[in-house]
Amino acid sequence: MFYSKKTEYLIQALLVIGDEFETGHYVSMDTIRIKADLPRALTLKLLNYLVKDKILESNLGPSGGFRFLVNPKDVYLYQIKSYFDPISHLDGCALGLNFCSEERPCAMHDVWKSLRQPMKDFFEKTSMQTLIVEYREKSRLKGH
Repeated sequence: MFYSKKTEYLIQALLVIGDEFETGHYVSMDTIRIKADLPRALTLKLLNYLVKDKILESNLGPSGGFRFLVNPKDVYLYQIKSYFDPISHLDGCALGLNFCSEERPCAMHDVWKSLRQPMKDFFEKTSMQTLIVEYREKSRLKGH
């Protein structure tokens, strides 16, 4: 409802890559795949969208992989979400019903209406850096 599986995979891969941002090291596709438990081919395809847009840099070879080309504090969730799920998709019916409107609301209409703007604000104001910091803290607690 909030974003697609592709967006979920992309965010998870970026967390792994971002965890190495300060070192400047490339993160291998195998490391991303193992740490985030993601399918290799699809994840590679998704990451290449960000390489094309110069958010990530990729390097082939034994010490290659991916790294952020820009600071993760300057990359916001709405940018990542917009590759596969435009932010405007939050304006639609939560159940995906085409008849849903103020005049003919679905069962979730009023609840979704109250959540819509806070969700948009979350995506627009949350940077990847914020999520990376949380990822580091939480993954250390779990012993990863």
